[in-house]
Amino acid sequence: MNNLQKIQNYLIENNISLLIVNRTDEFLNEYIAPYAERLEWISNFSGSAGRAIIQQNKAFIFIDGRYTFQAHKQVDAQYFDIEHLKDYWKYLENNIEINSRIGIDPTLHSISEIKKIEELVKKKKSFVKYLEKNPIDNLWNDQPSYPQSQAFIHKEKYAGKFSIDKLGNLQSILKSSSIDHYILTSLDSIAWLLNIRGNDILHIPLILSFAIVPR
Repeated sequence: MNNLQKIQNYLIENNISLLIVNRTDEFLNEYIAPYAERLEWISNFSGSAGRAIIQQNKAFIFIDGRYTFQAHKQVDAQYFDIEHLKDYWKYLENNIEINSRIGIDPTLHSISEIKKIEELVKKKKSFVKYLEKNPIDNLWNDQPSYPQSQAFIHKEKYAGKFSIDKLGNLQSILKSSSIDHYILTSLDSIAWLLNIRGNDILHIPLILSFAIVPR
């Protein structure tokens, strides 16, 4: 049994009609650590942009023009229909059946994307099942561990400004705008604000992190 079939069995056992798989992580990065390569696990596609729609008896993978040759080489067309990424939303709408359950991992979607999915599902008189844990993580026996590299200071002579000064400027804006707390989820923004770097993602000096800045 291949990985796609394992997920399709999960859908059948849990009465889920369709599962959306995004190639991203909980920070919505394009470049991700190995633990988050869920699309590759299910399809063997290793490109940096893609999505999949998994149903109980069929599957679609969507890639952009950069990866056309690669996708046809890596993905088994016996199990996946390979489509262009620009057609993803059309295929999603057309494959949501009336009175069905659509499974998504909400940590892998932006708020605007979730709203768009909800609108499509509502039109089909169906509903979204927000999964507490990604089913791929439950089935991926040798899934790489979550990275825990050591953060290090990016010196002021390279950063151009001390972190304390950047924080002070941000907190002044928060105070003048009557904002109590500012939540950051963008890894490059956190790295810039705190003058820190890390090695959680190959070739990209970032730390997987969230930050909350009080005013």
